[in-house]
Amino acid sequence: TNGQAEAANRVILRGLKRRLGETKGKWTEELHSVLWFYRTTPHSTTRETPFRLTYGTEVVIPVETGASSFKAEILVEG
Repeated sequence: TNGQAEAANRVILRGLKRRLGETKGKWTEELHSVLWFYRTTPHSTTRETPFRLTYGTEVVIPVETGASSFKAEILVEG
């Protein structure tokens, strides 16, 4: 519903504001992190993460599997 979308948008906007501080022009660089946090954090109404509700399983991040990510490899090599 529109109410649910508006509530989600408020949470995402609040997260962006917290991450940006004074560098408001760089919101596109932070959006991915804020959305990841939103999608992988349990919500109070469902007690589930949006990721789990969408895919039927909890998210597994590379740290949990021991796999390295492309970004991590670049940082180590660079």
